[in-house]
Amino acid sequence: MSLISRAFLFVIMLATPLAALAQTETGFMVSGIVSSQPPGIAVIAVTCPVTGCPPGFTNPIATHVNVGVVYEGFLAHRVANFHAASLSVELPVLGIPNRGTNLSGVSFSTVAVTPGVRVNFAPKESISPYLSAGGGIVHFSGDANSVTHGAARFGGGVDFKTPLPHIGGRIELKDLITPWPSLFLKSGVMQNFVFGGGVVFKF
Repeated sequence: MSLISRAFLFVIMLATPLAALAQTETGFMVSGIVSSQPPGIAVIAVTCPVTGCPPGFTNPIATHVNVGVVYEGFLAHRVANFHAASLSVELPVLGIPNRGTNLSGVSFSTVAVTPGVRVNFAPKESISPYLSAGGGIVHFSGDANSVTHGAARFGGGVDFKTPLPHIGGRIELKDLITPWPSLFLKSGVMQNFVFGGGVVFKF
């Protein structure tokens, strides 16, 4: 057998178990979100009608960001398995359709796309804890000018198996770190703590 043939066979032998360990996941999660509050007072920019603001009108002041409901879809692919742990690349897309403030009728929506990596521990066991991190963009829109910023996320959770071989469950807690929406005329970061769970489909 030639050297090239031996090298080709060696590559095939290495690739076969890696292909067997490769796995693609997709799923859906529903979570609650609680955010850090603006220190001091955040002034909300309000545009008056064309006819102008009424006499004595002042901009309303928001002092609180309400809790919200988060909907998230994700896609992940395992790229390495070390038996005690596995490494996956993932693409989560998070959406919050309506995030209120303490002012009646004043709200904003959020969409965040933060690709990253996930490390699962004991991936073959029925319960597999994991850590996850990533970064990308967040887009705010609603009662202010739409704006897109950078965003980061850090978190962890637990994957668990079900009696169905291709369906699992997930519980997760993470921190989505973003700038403040343009509703708030302030600098600094907004920490969004997201906790929830959902279903995972494995292929």
